[in-house]
Amino acid sequence: MDGVSLASGGLRLGRSPGQDVQVIRIGRPEDAAAIALVHETARRAYYAGEGEPWQLPTEAAPERLETWQLLLADPARATVHCAVTDGQVVGLLSLGPPLDSTSNDEAVLELHALYVLPGSWSGGIGSQLHAAFTERLSSGPEDHGALEVWSGNSRALAFYRRRGWTPDGRSRPGPAGTAYLGLTLRRAILGRAPGRTTRSR
Repeated sequence: MDGVSLASGGLRLGRSPGQDVQVIRIGRPEDAAAIALVHETARRAYYAGEGEPWQLPTEAAPERLETWQLLLADPARATVHCAVTDGQVVGLLSLGPPLDSTSNDEAVLELHALYVLPGSWSGGIGSQLHAAFTERLSSGPEDHGALEVWSGNSRALAFYRRRGWTPDGRSRPGPAGTAYLGLTLRRAILGRAPGRTTRSR
């Protein structure tokens, strides 16, 4: 990528040789089905494991679609970003206050979800979506970011650790004896953490 710049309706990502121009924009209610399908597809890929066969879904599970419909309809709960290539949603980022209703920590900005279609992995889309999160964190009132990641998703764990996220001791049970692990990103380290980009002017 050769940088990130403002484009009509979103951020226009720079073009690399042989790569289509992509736009990151705020999600809209009509994007719910496409966003839910990205979520469904990415989850199937990483739960299957590297090199394991898995079935490409044609639509998201109804409960997943409903979740995204609710989030997109309520900007106070979540800000959703879409990465779009040739009119297709290929990645998503959701951020905002903690979705856990028992949490009242106003100092935290939660990264609810960051997913990219497997066919677009390693193309820089995840990095640009993460940059949108760190830009919001660095300019907002919260002093740290928080997320959960499945312990079996080594790709995601490496992605976040490279960008300055560290384990914070939170954990809850996952499938087959695994766990969902809590990670924290301190705003104070953003100037040093990889993956942070500046918008081109």
